[in-house]
Amino acid sequence: MSKEYLASIAQPSPPDVLQELKNALDALQPTEGEQKKELLRNSYASIVSAMQRKVPIKIILTTLAERGLKLHPQKFREMMKEEAIRRMEQGDVACCHQCGQVLKTASIIEGPTLEGSGS
Repeated sequence: MSKEYLASIAQPSPPDVLQELKNALDALQPTEGEQKKELLRNSYASIVSAMQRKVPIKIILTTLAERGLKLHPQKFREMMKEEAIRRMEQGDVACCHQCGQVLKTASIIEGPTLEGSGS
């Protein structure tokens, strides 16, 4: 048997290579930063609602951290502002998940205060 023949049978066939590539791409995960953005995006309306109920930011940050979204207060402010602006640009308003009322987000864009946060 020739070396070329042995090499050719040892190589995965094109369908195997394609399936291997698909499996590798399917196994990829977003970066930690993107995962945090997604968690914040999905929690945004509830966070804004808590802020409007005057829940201290420190308590909000503690609750988020306990559930996998640990953020420094400054990073939290930045991400909330980015999300508020992103939603405003898309015409997507945050609504209360209980009553459906539109939540005011102007204070988020201006920058929330972190009373009780130790900052």
